[in-house]
Amino acid sequence: MCNDATTKILELAVSIEEKGETFFRHMAEYASDERQKELFLYLATEEEKHKDIFNYMIHCIKEADKGEDYPDNYFSYLQDYYQNSVFDPGCREELLMMKSDFMGALDLAIRKELESIVFYEELKQFIEAEHHAIIDRVIQEERQHFTKLSEVKQVLCELGKEVQGIQI
Repeated sequence: MCNDATTKILELAVSIEEKGETFFRHMAEYASDERQKELFLYLATEEEKHKDIFNYMIHCIKEADKGEDYPDNYFSYLQDYYQNSVFDPGCREELLMMKSDFMGALDLAIRKELESIVFYEELKQFIEAEHHAIIDRVIQEERQHFTKLSEVKQVLCELGKEVQGIQI
């Protein structure tokens, strides 16, 4: 019998990527210039690729029909982390923030990338070592997303200083 906990955790990873994709597509809609829009559409596409990677891993695990059992409390921990720390693009407050506070939404995106990294590091506990390189690649890409978003924020902050003549 395949490891149901591993499959469920990977399904949470798929959900993180789906929500991230939707979030970045919404960010693209509210971007103030074409470069921001392109960045967010790129990030949405990256999230879609990650979703495909995790779906492939689910398929591999089901095909292998093996897996270690993990304590229920560890699975509960990851499930709680997922429910409290990942993108929720359908959340009314997040949608309103994207429309009214682009910098706040950018901060949220940065934080969610970091939370995804933590989740994927924890996910490796459920995955056989032969798949760790795949997870590590996704983690590295999420770190790059964090860096790109941080750079956009820094540029916007610098522009804000020039435009408003105040220190941020």
